[in-house]
Amino acid sequence: MSNRKIASSLLVRLPPHLKDWLADYAEENSRNMTGQLIELIKAERERAAAKEQG
Repeated sequence: MSNRKIASSLLVRLPPHLKDWLADYAEENSRNMTGQLIELIKAERERAAAKEQG
């Protein structure tokens, strides 16, 4: 059996206005804030990869 974690944790400190925006945005998308952050990061990663490819 592997000792690898399925997910790792990261403490993120946000200014209150960004935390409020994230909470509202996550709620609009039926996600919690962690899930919304994951989706935002994935989308940015895809945009960056597409930009690198031309």
